[in-house]
Amino acid sequence: MKKKGFTLVELLATIAILAVLISLSLVVYNRVKENVLNQELENTVSYIETQAKNYANDTNITVISVEDLILAGYVEPDDETDIYNPVTNESLNCYIVKSTYEAGKFTSVLKLSEENYIGENGKCTPYEKGENIIIGVSENGINYTETNSSKWYKDDVWLAGLLSGSTLQGELYDFEWKSNLGTTKTTEIIKTETVEGVTSKIPYTLIVRRKDENKKAEASTTINIDKEPPAVVDIKIKNESKWTNKDKEVTINVTDFQGSGIAGIYVGEKDCNEITEEEYIKITENKYTTTKDNGKFNVCLIDKVGNKSVTEHQFEIKYVDKVAPSCTITTTATKGTNNWYTQNATLVLNTVDKESGINKKGLTTSRTANYNNVTTVVQRDTKGVTYYGYVEDVAGNKGNCKLDVKVDTTPPSMSFSISGLNKATIKCSDDISGINGTTNMTQNLTGTRNYTVTKTCTNNAGLSATNSHTYTYSSCARGHNTCRYGCDEYYDSCKYGSNTCSYGCDTTYDSCATGSNTCQGGYTQNCTNKPVCTGGYTTIYCCYAHVGSTSCSETTTPCAMGGGISRHECNKYTYQEECTTGDYDPCISGSNTCQGGNVTDYGSCDSCYYGSNTCQGGYVQIPSTCDSCYYGENTCEGGFLY
Repeated sequence: MKKKGFTLVELLATIAILAVLISLSLVVYNRVKENVLNQELENTVSYIETQAKNYANDTNITVISVEDLILAGYVEPDDETDIYNPVTNESLNCYIVKSTYEAGKFTSVLKLSEENYIGENGKCTPYEKGENIIIGVSENGINYTETNSSKWYKDDVWLAGLLSGSTLQGELYDFEWKSNLGTTKTTEIIKTETVEGVTSKIPYTLIVRRKDENKKAEASTTINIDKEPPAVVDIKIKNESKWTNKDKEVTINVTDFQGSGIAGIYVGEKDCNEITEEEYIKITENKYTTTKDNGKFNVCLIDKVGNKSVTEHQFEIKYVDKVAPSCTITTTATKGTNNWYTQNATLVLNTVDKESGINKKGLTTSRTANYNNVTTVVQRDTKGVTYYGYVEDVAGNKGNCKLDVKVDTTPPSMSFSISGLNKATIKCSDDISGINGTTNMTQNLTGTRNYTVTKTCTNNAGLSATNSHTYTYSSCARGHNTCRYGCDEYYDSCKYGSNTCSYGCDTTYDSCATGSNTCQGGYTQNCTNKPVCTGGYTTIYCCYAHVGSTSCSETTTPCAMGGGISRHECNKYTYQEECTTGDYDPCISGSNTCQGGNVTDYGSCDSCYYGSNTCQGGYVQIPSTCDSCYYGENTCEGGFLY
């Protein structure tokens, strides 16, 4: 196979790509190299500044050239004599390092942008070394301390030059004081002269020269004097004219203008001239927020140097209501016993609020607040219900009340019954409040005449009911019958049977159940049949003792019909009705004025009202006269009937 080489176009493209890559590599290389050199320069400057600070600590000289630091052995040169700028390869020997003393320590700075003290011959030119002179301040003109440009003074202060903590003396130094006020003084000590009521920030410069050698020292400071009292800018009360149930938020904006700054604030009822410094609240900004209840309050300020506000600022807080409204639920219904009302209870919700006033209210049986604006309800019979009153005032305070209500307007009901033959049972019942005491009472019935029982029931509400009932005495209130039919001629399906009976009565409607009677007494007739004899024979009267008897009782008849005796001559005699005066009835006749009603018809009481019959069929003689208990016996017990 024949191999194919690169074309001219492909070679040119490859060369172009290589050229671009080489160019990019050079750019990156140069950039990296530049960064490395700049970092070396920063390290070199930092090294020189550190050694200058050490030199100042050792010698108190604050203005020194790099070359003198090399000669003094504090800086190592890159060759035998010089230290160089890594970026430009320029010698750094003739640059000046300046040190300042503040807050108890030196800080040294080498600025390559400032003058390079190098001459035309390449040698460093002369310069003035500077000593560590600082400006001291005294509030009493005696004790001087190092000035602090951030410190404020309330009154004018004295200034002096200090060297190693001691004031400079005029016999050794010449003094030159300068300030932005344009004044120049040459005394050892000067006193500031500021205007009352004004805040002053005055920069001072002190230049001193030793009289015996060519050394100059210079120090600068700013003296801050605050003779201006702080003031209130404005007072803002949140929701000033709106009712609330919490202290209102008050924001007080204050200022100390350009002075020392606000140190404390007092917000209260005291006058500002009565406030001690301990009563001021420390604040760190020109805004103070607090909360206050109703009242008038003074605002007093103090700044950091002790100036106090001279204008009294006052504000008033109103419309704060922290007292919850009150309510009661009342009724004029009569109260019985055990807190039961015996009348329908009209309940009234009463509300009171002495501050912001009532906003909404409600009367309900709900345990959850319901402001339905209902203030009156009527409660009828109830075993017990709790009414709740809810009230809220305009400020949002809430109150509540409650009343437990039990209403029973109906006396208890009573019922009478009988147990056995001689025990009356009385039952008291009340569906609302219940019976106070025994619900079931008994009373023994005695004697053989009607007995009236009177009882009283009382419910838990205190209402009573009294009722009476008369129990009727019966000589045969309860009896047992053993009966057999006594007829033999006609067939009766229950000719023979046995009954176990007890008395019972029906309650029937009587058209004259109640009324008035006008009665007249009289006697009733009692009629009987007696035999009437005919004929002239004497006979023996022989009749069965009663129908169905099998034994003959011979009795001499009052009739003489001859001398013969016949045993079965009963049919020869007829019977004649004979009437005599009967029992006396106290109301044999009378007139009635009646009203209908249900009565217990004692006349229809059945001696076998309850019972069971076991019957056997058979023949009876005369069905119309057959008696279901023609043969038998009754065993009766006297007792009372309801």
